[in-house]
Amino acid sequence: MSRKSRLKKQLLRSIKTSPKTFWQLIPEQDFSLKELVNELEGLIRDGVIEYKNNEFLLNGSTELKPRQNVRCGYCSGSGLKIDNTFEEALRKFEKLTENRPLPIAEYDQGLMHPVYLAKKAAFMYERGDIEGEEIIVLGDDDLFSLYAALTGLPEKITVIELDDRITGFIKKIAAKEKVKIEVLKKDLSRAIGILEESFSVFVSEPPESLLGLKMFVRAGMSTIKNRGAGYVGLTTLESSLSKWLSFEEWLLSNNAVITDILRDFSLYPEDINKWSDFYSAYPLMKKTDFKLNIPESDWYASSLLRIEKVERENFDEEDIYMDEETIVTPGKGN
Repeated sequence: MSRKSRLKKQLLRSIKTSPKTFWQLIPEQDFSLKELVNELEGLIRDGVIEYKNNEFLLNGSTELKPRQNVRCGYCSGSGLKIDNTFEEALRKFEKLTENRPLPIAEYDQGLMHPVYLAKKAAFMYERGDIEGEEIIVLGDDDLFSLYAALTGLPEKITVIELDDRITGFIKKIAAKEKVKIEVLKKDLSRAIGILEESFSVFVSEPPESLLGLKMFVRAGMSTIKNRGAGYVGLTTLESSLSKWLSFEEWLLSNNAVITDILRDFSLYPEDINKWSDFYSAYPLMKKTDFKLNIPESDWYASSLLRIEKVERENFDEEDIYMDEETIVTPGKGN
């Protein structure tokens, strides 16, 4: 099956379930927005679907069955639960950040729902990457540093952030709650300097241009020691698989591997971000054959990647079953 026909299948079975807005279709497919728009325009031209009153409808029948929701309703597919330390920190965080700075376009900001900060911290805990660890956060409009500090788990937290509104807010809340967070105003396009290899974990939600993605992750990789970990948000909405390929090749060339990908892990809700004014500046709104309205449903989600910095080793390649690490594989003659 071609990639294009897979996208067509995702769209048609979703629309068969019920008419959908553009924004409602996004979470029910896994291609880039550019690919999604091209496919929808093609289906309209071919008369397979029509666009009416801001919704896509089938123009006939399809053999596909209606889409079924197979994600866990409790954890939304993350496999994580939020209780005890993480729930207590979440409740406190939500109260303390009611008047937090809102996103501004200058720094390409967006706020994930606080529950996903808790889930990220819980996943980091499971992997041994938060308790007693020295963590650096590169760009913190999500205020992950504050949430992590409220859990009481990290040994040390440092934030690098350019937005004075955010640095001031973090300092104010940290002082009020008597939690220690070091806040530094630095430009990540320049060398980190004395912070190099000073941490065990970095966290970042970088821009999705390939240049911005590499810049933030390069900075993060420079701050962690060997076998240190990085937690990075990345979508398939603004990053096609071709961009993922380029990024993964770049990671490998810098001695880093992806150990985990949690798909559509973090949701960026419309009501929290209050970014309706941003839409007029989005190229997407001007490039479609169908007119798009401001969304009435949440649609922007990013996957969570865990990457790890490793040293290269040479392995014996003389036996298809055995090498130095296959120690629970029966060897020949045993």
